[in-house]
Formats: sequence, structure tokens, C-alpha cells
Amino acid sequence: MPTTGIVNGTSFGVYIGNSNSLIAFGTSCALSITHNPRNTTTAVSGGYTSRMAGTLDWDVSCDAMVAMSTASATAFYQMFSTYLDTRVVMSIRFKTAVSGDKYFQGNAIMTSMSMEAPNEQSTTMSVSFAAAGPLTIGTV
Repeated sequence: MPTTGIVNGTSFGVYIGNSNSLIAFGTSCALSITHNPRNTTTAVSGGYTSRMAGTLDWDVSCDAMVAMSTASATAFYQMFSTYLDTRVVMSIRFKTAVSGDKYFQGNAIMTSMSMEAPNEQSTTMSVSFAAAGPLTIGTV
């Protein structure tokens, strides 16, 4: 992370593969990491729930502005093509562009995308990805 300690959210973005191109004109992004323990409660556990380590999971979502005459339009249509081919697993990164910063990376499947075009307002898109393997840490 930057040496200032606190990271401004505008520094983070969602990237496809090893490229340094953000998904469109990103306005927000989120990484969620979960651990789903398994229940091991038995008749002799005294009425208390007991658990052991279970599956690990993560997902990423992002929102972006859409400008149909620029690269963001291409990004939306590329995402749509990927959505149509549900077998595609993408490599995505949740990172900053600052050299030396840590980032999260993993393979994921696009689970949803939407475009919203309110009257007299900016057109936006939302994309969500679900884990298709482990989440790892790298350095920019």
C-alpha cells in the first residue's frame, strides 16, 4: 500500500488479466472474502455448536461509467461476450496502479452485469465476479 498509510478508494480498481487497464471508467469496486466453516456438532457436544475449517470464497464487484464512443463501450461489449460464453474463467486483479503496492488476484467467473441509463443522467454499468479458484497476493 502507499506509504501514507490510508488508501483512497479512487486508487483501487478491477483489472482483467495482467493488463493495466481498468474495467471501463470505474466508480467503485468491492472485494469480499469469506470463510464458510463446516458444522461438526454431535450428540456429545453439550448442546454447543462446534465447527471446523471449511471452504474459502471470494467475489468482486465493480461499477463504472459508460461512454459508448470510448474504450468503456468496448469493455461492456467484451464483458457481454464473456457472459454469453459461461465457460470463460477470467484472471482479475483488485489493485492500485502504485508500484510496490500489494494486490489481490485470482481466477473468477462473471456472474452478473447490468447497464443503467436513467433519463438525463450518466449511463453506468455493474459487473460481478465469483471465485473460480484461490485468491492470491502479489505486488504491483
